[in-house]
Amino acid sequence: MHVPTMNALQFDLIQQELSTHSACQLGKELALAMQPLPSLTLTRQVQQETTEARAILAAGRSIPFGGIQDVRAHVERAENGAALRPEHLMAVADTIYGCRQLHRFLAEHRATAPLICRHAEAFGKFDAVEDEIRRCIEHGRVSSRASSALKQVRNEISSLEGRIQDRLNGLLRQYRQHLQDALVTTRNGRYVIPVKASAKAHVPGAVHGASASGGTVFVEPEAVAHLCAELESWRAMEAAEIEQVLQMLSGHVAAHAHGLQHTLAAVAQLDFIFARGRLSLAWEATPVVWNESGLVDLKGARHPLLGKKAIGNRIRMTAESRVLIVTGPNTGGKTLLLKTLGLLVIVARCGLHIPVEEGSTLYYFDTVFADIGDHQSLEQSLSTFSGHIANVAPMFEQSGAHTLVLLDELGSGTDPHEGTGLGIAMLEAFLARGAFVLITTHLRDIKEFGRRTKGCAFAGMGFDGETLRPTYRLIYGTLGESHALEIAARNGLPPAIVGRARALVYGDATGAPAAVGGSERAENAAAGGGWVGAGASDASAWDDALPAGAPGTDPPRAAAPAGSCGPVPTVRAASPSPAQGLTMVVTAISASRVRVWEKEKERELAVPDAIAKLFPGGLVAGDRVRLKDGRILEAARRENVLVSRDADTMAETVVAANLSRLVVVISARQPDFHGTVLARHLLYAERQGVTPVICLTKADLVPAEVAEAWLKPFRSAGYETVAVSATRNRGVQELKALLSGHVTGLMGTQGAGKTTLMAALTGQKPQPETGAAKLLKSLLQPQAMPLGADSWLVDVPGLRELGVWKPDLADGFREFGAFTGGCNRPGCLHLQEPGCAVREAVEQGRLHRQRYEQYRQLLHHMRLA
Repeated sequence: MHVPTMNALQFDLIQQELSTHSACQLGKELALAMQPLPSLTLTRQVQQETTEARAILAAGRSIPFGGIQDVRAHVERAENGAALRPEHLMAVADTIYGCRQLHRFLAEHRATAPLICRHAEAFGKFDAVEDEIRRCIEHGRVSSRASSALKQVRNEISSLEGRIQDRLNGLLRQYRQHLQDALVTTRNGRYVIPVKASAKAHVPGAVHGASASGGTVFVEPEAVAHLCAELESWRAMEAAEIEQVLQMLSGHVAAHAHGLQHTLAAVAQLDFIFARGRLSLAWEATPVVWNESGLVDLKGARHPLLGKKAIGNRIRMTAESRVLIVTGPNTGGKTLLLKTLGLLVIVARCGLHIPVEEGSTLYYFDTVFADIGDHQSLEQSLSTFSGHIANVAPMFEQSGAHTLVLLDELGSGTDPHEGTGLGIAMLEAFLARGAFVLITTHLRDIKEFGRRTKGCAFAGMGFDGETLRPTYRLIYGTLGESHALEIAARNGLPPAIVGRARALVYGDATGAPAAVGGSERAENAAAGGGWVGAGASDASAWDDALPAGAPGTDPPRAAAPAGSCGPVPTVRAASPSPAQGLTMVVTAISASRVRVWEKEKERELAVPDAIAKLFPGGLVAGDRVRLKDGRILEAARRENVLVSRDADTMAETVVAANLSRLVVVISARQPDFHGTVLARHLLYAERQGVTPVICLTKADLVPAEVAEAWLKPFRSAGYETVAVSATRNRGVQELKALLSGHVTGLMGTQGAGKTTLMAALTGQKPQPETGAAKLLKSLLQPQAMPLGADSWLVDVPGLRELGVWKPDLADGFREFGAFTGGCNRPGCLHLQEPGCAVREAVEQGRLHRQRYEQYRQLLHHMRLA
């Protein structure tokens, strides 16, 4: 593995954290020396060991590492012929005992932890060595039981010490008047008595020192001198006997040195394994599923050093889309995302569990390269840019299909134009070598390169426009903005400077980035098309409103000019509905084969090459096809779709297709409260190219004039409106007639009476299992019910459930805001004031009137007008 990359990703901190979960020094050393494993087979095996260890720990079992010490140095010294000290021998004995307990524990878990228990096979049996050490050493010293000679010598010493003590006690009585204290002590191994310095001539003997004050001298009386000399001789004999015993015990250790070292190595591995298990529990981590197909799908991936409160993101790359370009605000988490992926790959390669959700899978990378930081160096005369280049240049020769490359702020540190060119050239080179690449950038042309280049995907780090703070959420299919002005203002830059910068960039002091919200969605809009195929003569153009990046979409088309508001996409009146027998695609098996429903039978058909070339993304569910003699003659994209968006990944799933009407259900109980809800739904319907119908339910709860006053502004804006009371069957038939001949979605908020209204409209008839009904079941989820011969009613989830609550509202504000900046005065209600910029935009056709009315109602109900 690339050492500079591991240093940049702070892999050493992972090693240190893992070492704190070790039970003894043996495992700690392995944790601090941990490195990525050399093969996928070994990585899977070690990861399984971690899984087994975590299962044992999670069951509440205590792993018996007690008593085990790092005695490798002692064993080696014994093997080299040295005599070990008693405390070292006892450490060996305690370690042997601890290993025996650990071996017994592993034997109990052989069935549930087979890989871990394999390490127990390296354990030796050293019971005899332990027994001999414990027989010969007691309380930290060699016991008299160690040998008969030692026992005899110590008996002689004990007898001689008794005789000396008796003689000294007699001398204490004899020289009492000349003594400082009536006690016997020792100096330099000799028995002495404390004599007053002035009286030392009265006590014959050898002086062995004096007190600090000099008033006392310590005298060994002549009467015991010969006995003390004899005692020294016996003590020398004792030391020799002790040395013999220690040499004998050390010899036993040396005889089993090889087995002891192997056992300690196995213990170290086991301690290392259970340390990984403890770390997995601490991180709330899971094992990844390894694959060799080029898929990276880490769900809820968190940086392992940030703890449980870190925000998780789904990081996805595939063999077909090996480059992921991440954009977004400064301090928005882009670099952290880069480090998270790199570190998780390396950590997983070590056999550890990583902090991701279950079901995550990871491609086996043999090398990870990272270019993170500015790499400035005064000593080496490196600027930020040259530091980047010096770091990246060696990567090209060594990168390949099993390489992950992480590039932070690609193209930065130099002229943006040249930096962009170099960045794109680098990406092309890595793509050519088949490497997987995750980059972060602020350069728009690099973003655009990723949007239009096969093999690239793009995503943005989220930014909350209300709080002006990053959300640290990765959103796929969006080109995130830097939000430099908002962040600068939040961090204290004077408002005058921020306002001037905004005017320079956007033309006025209140402008917002055009590529955020609505125009950003426009950049990512998918391409549409009419009927295509051999001999198609009735082709007509229409828009497909799916955002780019959603499953089954076409490649994106060129973006509209920033801030532009084109005509609202509409559904052709002549467009046949699914109930009228038009064959539609049920599912896409692959780019070349689809499954369709024709005449109540499901069929699998091949997509002709001529059509496949015109639909690079493949046909998808809801697309319309014309058949002849069992083959696809022509095809057209579905006219519109409603999608459910995953809250974490923003991945989109189609829940309804080919709708022509969307009934927005609002309760009359609190119409003002639901004003913003309605406005959001209108914005959503308009963006999806579906005609909205406003339905005020529970109309009997308010006076008719109140309901009319509330609906009138919307009716004036050109919307279809109706007030109903489903419980009293008022207005239901009017609404049903309004929906005749359409496939209609029914969407509303909780408590608005949508379920009751649907039952009143359909009579709660069970859905027949016909071909068309079954097709609608698969395409129009969660429920499609017939309204008549050519009408269908679809129960569509609300905007919150679809995951598009805030983005569509933000789009509306930003697109409308592009015109409000030029108004005469604050609080202008637009169209009501001569010279109003919004009024002029509507009159000149630059702003669609119906779209304007949606935003005006939104402003009104949010009390912003």
